[in-house]
Amino acid sequence: MLLQLIKKEVNNLRDDVYAFIKNNILKILDSRGVFFVGAGISAPSGLPTFQVISQKIIETISQGEITPVDANYLSKSLRPEVIYQIGIDELGKDVLLSMEILEGGDPNPYHFLLAEALKRGCSIFTTNVDNLVEKACKEIKLNLRRDFDVCDGSLDDKDFKDYLTSIESRRSLKPCIFKLHGSINPGNPDHKYDGIQFALRQVGKGLFEQRRKVLEYFHQNFDFWVIGYSCRDDFSVYPALTTGKSSKSTYWCEYESGPAVVSILANARPKWELEKEENKPLDQERDLSLININYFLANRGNSCKIKGDMGEISESICDDLGIRYEKPKLLISLDMSSLDAWVKTIPMWKRYLFVSRLFEEATRWDKAIEFCEKASLAPLADQLIVQQRQADIYYKEATPDASEKAVQFYQKRVDSLGAGTERASLKTSIANVLRRRGVGWLDLAHEKASDALKEFEATLKEPEREKNLKYAGCLNIYGLSLYSQRKYDEAKVFFERSISIKETLGDVNGIGESENAYSLVFTQEGLRLVKDGQRDKAIEKFNHAATHAKKAVEARRRIGNRRGYAQNCRNLAWPNSELMKLSESPEKIKEYFLKARDGYTAGLSTWFQITPPPPTEIITFTNILVALYIDYCRKTDDRKEEENWIREGLKTYERFLPELQLKEQAKNDIRAPTTKQNLLNIKELSISLGLLEEANAAERLMIQLGITK
Repeated sequence: MLLQLIKKEVNNLRDDVYAFIKNNILKILDSRGVFFVGAGISAPSGLPTFQVISQKIIETISQGEITPVDANYLSKSLRPEVIYQIGIDELGKDVLLSMEILEGGDPNPYHFLLAEALKRGCSIFTTNVDNLVEKACKEIKLNLRRDFDVCDGSLDDKDFKDYLTSIESRRSLKPCIFKLHGSINPGNPDHKYDGIQFALRQVGKGLFEQRRKVLEYFHQNFDFWVIGYSCRDDFSVYPALTTGKSSKSTYWCEYESGPAVVSILANARPKWELEKEENKPLDQERDLSLININYFLANRGNSCKIKGDMGEISESICDDLGIRYEKPKLLISLDMSSLDAWVKTIPMWKRYLFVSRLFEEATRWDKAIEFCEKASLAPLADQLIVQQRQADIYYKEATPDASEKAVQFYQKRVDSLGAGTERASLKTSIANVLRRRGVGWLDLAHEKASDALKEFEATLKEPEREKNLKYAGCLNIYGLSLYSQRKYDEAKVFFERSISIKETLGDVNGIGESENAYSLVFTQEGLRLVKDGQRDKAIEKFNHAATHAKKAVEARRRIGNRRGYAQNCRNLAWPNSELMKLSESPEKIKEYFLKARDGYTAGLSTWFQITPPPPTEIITFTNILVALYIDYCRKTDDRKEEENWIREGLKTYERFLPELQLKEQAKNDIRAPTTKQNLLNIKELSISLGLLEEANAAERLMIQLGITK
């Protein structure tokens, strides 16, 4: 119905886009629709974006120890919520003093338009923590509680729980502002940031259940008008917007300078834009906002994108509706004097650890280690804490040298502690480092994991969240140690126990870890059944593996864990590549080939997004991708397909030639399938098909990469 109305209006108002937008906003107001707004609506009031605030926090805390370039890199690479959470973990909750900049500002026409929407019975969801909508409501004489409600998560989410109860009992729903990330409470000076801190506890774990269910209800049953929202909060809000399909319509506003442009999207358009962005060449970064926006739109009814500056339009609508407003006085500086005064009371070594944690989260291991080593000026009593942080970085870096250092530092810390969950957690990390070293270390890894598990179960008596999460992690690592010993049925039991705890506690990243481990077990069981000649049972196992790997990929994607996402994409591709080998019909062969290719290329493109891109992972993923091309060429009878994928394999390796690090890695990598094996196979295939130019290209590439026959 909306699409028909839009087509009719656009035909009649081709030269008056503003009138079209106004008319449809008025329709939303009259139909009690939903407005979903983000930081973009507060920018005209002079409030800085959270990226700007994040950079200022990093610069203030580091006190000149970090370059503006690196501060800018971190503020762009990490979600503000992640930066705040690390700040609270390392330095204390007073890092939230930086929020004082958001307490000022005057409402602008966007806020007055939203106040009018509340007056007419609409509801508002926002990721903003400022109170500018509430200020606008006060100026047009709307009263909180009488005319509208605010749910901001106060008192352990009691307000969201009560609203959800009203939904479930089918009571009449009062217009409401739903503040999904909490709110500043200026009326309580000693606790004005408590609601925000409460929301930050969910970073990486999705929205609290009550918030998620309220948002899902409105997503399912109401038309949405979205303004100023980037759709990049994979860690919390975005997953709730994509949990199911809805037939309701969406108007999506994206800010661009200049006049507004309206695009009417048929149902297939968002899917096309989504696929186009996800299938970009490996050396191009994907626009995650565009991907998320189109994924959201693809799962809803008719949609309309509006690009342009909506500020002038919101002013015009306010004028048409007789809403009085004053132009806001713009804030012109970032005054963080309270934060600056507090920071000066924090020892420098702790601030170095804060910066190190930021670089660790951004997968810049070199910088993370640099600042962690600077923290060695800590008092003697705190030296082991610093060394444990170094171990955590080496643990994640996962190179042979780094893993040896990780074990040494972890062991020092273990030796300094008495029995308890902290020591058990460190033993778990040691076990996983040893397990990742492979053959020759697996028995010792299992022994360490078993020891850690026993200590957890002997000491874990308090129902404390963080301790239970570490226990769940230990269950996962113990399961992986059983997997390494090919005790697959036993491993599954521990993965199930781990997932159960993580689901109860809302640990999205942890669920991804355990689902990924689960997928590996099913893949290995499938490979064993293939060797035994049990094709049908093997297919069943590979399908189970793909199901669990897909859950892992989605979990890692939701919270922006790029390293985990890349690794899980590979493990999603693996069972699909095995299903391709077992398939008999050309259609199924190609279907599974494309699924496997999508997984490997998604993982590879993600490695390229990490700064600096890790050469080992890039070469490994490239080699398994090209090996997939070769397997497909041997499986298919389509001559054109064979020629296409042989050439694609050659192009993939040609991209390495300008990159010295990648050339060196390709030359020396000994993990099968190697670059040498793949190029020899491409040469052999090319000769068998009479493709002499391609055979010569494979020979030439080996010479250029320095690979000897």
